[in-house]
Amino acid sequence: MLSYILGSLDEVDDVMENQIVAISVGLVSVAVGIGIPVFYETQIDNAAKREIIQPCFPCNGSGARK
Repeated sequence: MLSYILGSLDEVDDVMENQIVAISVGLVSVAVGIGIPVFYETQIDNAAKREIIQPCFPCNGSGARK
């Protein structure tokens, strides 16, 4: 009888552990899903504020590469 009770407690611990892992993965996924777009939006806003002082490639004003 004691081994049956202890065996079932191990199963409960496994289930609880799996639930904790699943909830943790879910929370991390939500945080990453929110964090990445916020990061990119911040980078876009910061890039828009910077003045461009260097051309993308050397040109003579025609818009074509030399």
